[in-house]
Amino acid sequence: MNGVVTLLSVGLALVGVVVSILAATVVISQRRRLGRLEQRRKALEHLATRRHPITGLLTPEQQEVILEALRTMVADAAERLNLPADHVRANIFIPVGNGYLGIAPGLTVNMQNPSELKIEIEEGWGSTGRAFASGQPTISVRGNDWGASELGQHYRGGEPDPDLKWIVSVPIKIGPNRPSLGVLNVDALHESKSPDELEPALQVAIQWSQIIIYILLSV
Repeated sequence: MNGVVTLLSVGLALVGVVVSILAATVVISQRRRLGRLEQRRKALEHLATRRHPITGLLTPEQQEVILEALRTMVADAAERLNLPADHVRANIFIPVGNGYLGIAPGLTVNMQNPSELKIEIEEGWGSTGRAFASGQPTISVRGNDWGASELGQHYRGGEPDPDLKWIVSVPIKIGPNRPSLGVLNVDALHESKSPDELEPALQVAIQWSQIIIYILLSV
């Protein structure tokens, strides 16, 4: 009987050791992952704060996943706004240097105007530039002009599509007090909408901006 008790005690002790080792392994693995995430965050923000494109850190696979996210966002926004899917568009603007933002090559949906794809917008101007500079989402609608989001002469390289009616711009940020890495836009040609009517599109864009952040941080 004493031998059985001894064996049980030894067995329980070994189980405890194994559990402790497994727990320590999980903690170490988690710390390493958090360390990699922190390194990735710093690398992304280092590029953004120095106004260099963050797309240089993306693999082709990550870019394809982001593009698919943009396609899904466009379909969702079009459905919620009851608009033709091919009239709703999406793009991501990133810093390109000298205080300007440009469209990330290949990260667009339904944007067919060659001139518009070349446009670079000065930070702080237009819907995109305001969202990037303020770190806050922006809804811009076109009436007689674009109101507070009027570009004026604060852009270069290309021209906005003349049929563009509204823009919802959401800054891409890793946290509420972090610098903007870029701007996620969803907009539309032809059909006008009021700011209130665009609230569903804003919620869609905010949701997908978080998913894009997750993809950007994937290591």
